[in-house]
Amino acid sequence: MMAQSKQAEFSLAGHFQGIFVDQGRFSLRDYLLMHVLLALGLGLLYESFAVAVICILSSLFLLLFYRPNAHRLDALMLASFVAIAAVVWIYAGNVEMYNNGYYLGGSDDLIFENYARYTIECDMYTMADINARTAFETFDYKGFLMLLAWFMRFCNLFGGYHTICFRVINVHLWLAVALMISCHYRKRFPQNERTSRRIFLLTALFPNALYISGHVFRDTIGIFLIVFMYVKWDIFFKKKCTWPHRIWIALYTLPIMYIAYWVRNFNFFLILVIIGFSFIFMEVDNKKRHHLISLLLVLAVLPILLTRFDLLYMLKKFYTRYSDKLLEANPGMSQVIFSVPLLPFGIFLRIAFGLIMPAPIWIFAPFLRSFSQNAVIESIVSAGTIVQIYGLPYILASFRPMKKMAATFLFTLLIIVVTTFTFRHFITIYPFMIPLLLHGVETVPYEKRRSFFITQSIFLGLILLFYALGR
Repeated sequence: MMAQSKQAEFSLAGHFQGIFVDQGRFSLRDYLLMHVLLALGLGLLYESFAVAVICILSSLFLLLFYRPNAHRLDALMLASFVAIAAVVWIYAGNVEMYNNGYYLGGSDDLIFENYARYTIECDMYTMADINARTAFETFDYKGFLMLLAWFMRFCNLFGGYHTICFRVINVHLWLAVALMISCHYRKRFPQNERTSRRIFLLTALFPNALYISGHVFRDTIGIFLIVFMYVKWDIFFKKKCTWPHRIWIALYTLPIMYIAYWVRNFNFFLILVIIGFSFIFMEVDNKKRHHLISLLLVLAVLPILLTRFDLLYMLKKFYTRYSDKLLEANPGMSQVIFSVPLLPFGIFLRIAFGLIMPAPIWIFAPFLRSFSQNAVIESIVSAGTIVQIYGLPYILASFRPMKKMAATFLFTLLIIVVTTFTFRHFITIYPFMIPLLLHGVETVPYEKRRSFFITQSIFLGLILLFYALGR
């Protein structure tokens, strides 16, 4: 990666030298030693040399996003340790509940791995190969299957693929997201150093994000690419950004968007919207003129996208398919919400319900049913949702000073609640929600925070009561 100016010019040697120096209690040696020990432990636990290799390689990859002047190495080490421990615990919980390590005993994660193995057996190496197969014609995750198949081939060089391999990669991708978004906030608000560190820790350790990343799902790769583009295109439109740097950003945007499209189609369109937001909210002298140009560009580009990719049909297809599934799988209050037509009122009900997803009722799971590891994990995930609910007023308070992030958060949330409303897809909002939340906490006075807490506690109690009765 190139830097924004000559003073901040990036070099790999200088980057790692910076980690060695002035890191307080911990250094790069400590970081590497911890991950070597973790790799040995994982390798022995799962009897897989490939798991150990992937653990070490992914920890080195993570250092590419670490900035000594913006992050603390001890916080990164803590987050990485907790993330890998979460992978082990989630896998063990699934084995205890379903006799295998997959979500619900074998959901999309198992399907992805089986199709990736089939891809290898059929000697498919490129997207052209997989697109030529009628068996994959209706799949919207062909790119993810190809990535997973190549990853499996790599693991085969070290004794064979194990499902833990990809889960370790996934959680480290999520930690990279936390590093990028906290560093972005630090540059935007350099006076809020403490808040940027809190953003990293809360993002990295947010329970639902770690739970999703602890499986073989494609959502973490998607949000990694999205946040990477969010940060880079914010730099692109900065006045200090040099033209060689802008050209470099534009060049690697093309392959990233290609990968994003084939991993999940909507990732491609979300990145396009983020690039648009980066242009709309860039710093300019004549704002009225800039907003007029932005409006004209939107009016010119939107019809092309709508017709070229048939976006309205795509949205309607996803809405219909997933609404039927949601009505079948969610009894009680959820069924009432999903049965309301999208317009004029259904969309607002879905947004409100989406802001409290996954439902925090499982905070009491260890006491409502027989005790198990999965019950405790679901309780911890619900605790994350409660943090999310308490953070809603602070998210709203940050909309004005953080316009681009607020717009990205709202647009992403809207797309999810209108189309899939799948719990895994909500990981896409967290890197934008958490900085808004913690920035609001930093700026809202204590007296207001106290009144918010009392009001929300009453509201949360009523939600839990109605939801429990509705089930």
